[in-house]
Amino acid sequence: MEISYVAAFVFCMEIVGPKARSGCGIFVQGFFAIGYALLSLFAYVLPYWRDMQVALAAVSVPMMLIMAFVHESPRYSLIKGDLDATEQALRKIAKGNGKNPNIVQIGQGLIDDVTKSTSAGSYGKKFSCLDLFRNGRPMALITLNCMFNWLVNSITYYGLSLNSAALPTNLYLSNAIFAMTELPAYLFATIAVDRKILGRKYSLAGCLLIGGACTLLSTVFGEIAFCERDDPDRFQNGWVVAGFVCSLIGKMAISASFAIIYNLTAELFPTQVRANAIGICSMTSRIGGIISPVFISLYDVVSWLPGVLFGGFAIAAGILSFWFPETLGVPMLMNFEDANRLYAGNYEKKKENKYETEGENTERSAEE
Repeated sequence: MEISYVAAFVFCMEIVGPKARSGCGIFVQGFFAIGYALLSLFAYVLPYWRDMQVALAAVSVPMMLIMAFVHESPRYSLIKGDLDATEQALRKIAKGNGKNPNIVQIGQGLIDDVTKSTSAGSYGKKFSCLDLFRNGRPMALITLNCMFNWLVNSITYYGLSLNSAALPTNLYLSNAIFAMTELPAYLFATIAVDRKILGRKYSLAGCLLIGGACTLLSTVFGEIAFCERDDPDRFQNGWVVAGFVCSLIGKMAISASFAIIYNLTAELFPTQVRANAIGICSMTSRIGGIISPVFISLYDVVSWLPGVLFGGFAIAAGILSFWFPETLGVPMLMNFEDANRLYAGNYEKKKENKYETEGENTERSAEE
């Protein structure tokens, strides 16, 4: 399922036009949050785990049928040199948007420009995750930073999510609350990443720093005012309320940072290796998800240790996020040359070469 989720996210980022790309990429996570909240309902109605697994598997079956009618990403087809598939996909987009599909015209000049702007020997070539480390030190460092960021986001996200059982509320209710708090977090992230004063980089760093700080504060408040989860007077203690609020804010901030790093990773790498980059980062994040329960188990050894680890890692990732290049206003990268110019700070945010002008105008025509 994780593979299909990554593929779906990359597809959305490549197929949506420039104006809606940030919002679409981030709010894909919103449907994840809704599914996460529905798990409480599934678990309540079907408490036996085998029954719940069968029900969850049945939900995904219709998607297998729907995917038969989904066309290939036009950007991916273009970089592969398949003009017919590119034009067919864009015509389908134009028709779906209620526009005349005949406005889409893909000229051979466009594919010639893509060929010329791509490294010799790399056009039409298949790439792997190893190519993320073979195309210069800057890309290798960006890849490692992204992998660490995804790892930390996953550790903290799942750590806080699994720890919802320790909150002073009903287990099903606390899980649903933690899930639904993600929706306003994604709304904030959608607005923040497109503001020049914040952009992608500062939005990501800010969310991680806030999430880490709130997690540490929640841990401190929890140590000061420990109480039983079912204690009827639990919310009469101000420290308990403060800890609960900090936990919610921390979860919202980490949810926002997780959504932003998805988008930022997609924008930091060219089309040839975009799916590879998100794939290897997603693999790293799964390691974080595996480690999270181990960290939570440390609660029985030292009660404050899990919270300190989650908060500390989030703050460290937030600080490292300042080393990412800003991608606000930068068109989706098509080749390694574009990526290296971006990493070096030499990429013009409004490129006026023939490829960008013709390609973006064609994309906008189909979109609008």
